[in-house]
Amino acid sequence: MKRGKTSGGGAVPATGCVTDGRLPVLKAAIRILEQEYRIMAATRKQAVREPDSHGLHDFRVAMRRFRAATRFFKKPLADTPAVDIRRRLARCSRALGPFRDAQVWAKWCAESRLGSTAQRRTRLRRILQQARQSVAGKWDELEQLLDAARFARLLADMRRLIRREIPAKHPAFRRERFKDHARRTLWKRYRRLLDRPTPDLSWNPARLHELRKRCKRVRYTAEFSAGVLAPACGDLAGALRTVTSTLGRVHDADLQFERARSDARLVRRIQRCRTQAFEEFLEAWAELRSKSFRRRVRDLCANAKA
Repeated sequence: MKRGKTSGGGAVPATGCVTDGRLPVLKAAIRILEQEYRIMAATRKQAVREPDSHGLHDFRVAMRRFRAATRFFKKPLADTPAVDIRRRLARCSRALGPFRDAQVWAKWCAESRLGSTAQRRTRLRRILQQARQSVAGKWDELEQLLDAARFARLLADMRRLIRREIPAKHPAFRRERFKDHARRTLWKRYRRLLDRPTPDLSWNPARLHELRKRCKRVRYTAEFSAGVLAPACGDLAGALRTVTSTLGRVHDADLQFERARSDARLVRRIQRCRTQAFEEFLEAWAELRSKSFRRRVRDLCANAKA
């Protein structure tokens, strides 16, 4: 199984997309969800054994991808426990968020230059020590979250969804081709993304974060579809990966401002990093919305049903 770099620096196995476009949509759902489930279970074990920033990041990405896969097959999975499972995964991901944020801050401090004066080095070392302590003090709580019996029940419910609930669905979904479903879903989500305004510096962090989440959903849709809609679909996924990665750096900087407020020079450094990331985002966003790119995606999904 291929491994792909994530924006956080870790690596999670890349989704092995369904390559037979004639496959019934329910069978495609089973294959994609089964693989995403296995990835999530493996990254959870890794996060428990080595709860460093990469392990925890990869686990949260895997949970997010499974949720995205259930959204991708939203209509075929209606009247199944998929919605409840998605909500439970979202709650777990939110609970792990503060641990991940603390790790990002500790890593950022460790990689930042300490400055040229002894006083400067002392101040930044103190900030770095506090950042590491904020992470170290959370491991017991983190292990409880990852090892809780309720999470074991969640995994069991996910297996039941994939191996019992989906195969029992209405025969109509067994007749629909996966390629038709992928075209229709991808075009609808990409078109909705194009309707969103271009962000500027007046946007607050919450609004930018919401846009990033929307972009991720379209990106995962493209990745799940790439096996039957290549190669343009892979290009779309790559463009969206750049957009979400740069917005992720903006998001990390926004979180760091509060932690660095006692050090004006460090705040300025964070601001420079944020400005650079935002400029790179605007370039990627413009490319994603360009007429030529839009035409390629439209042609890719030309046979999609309304």
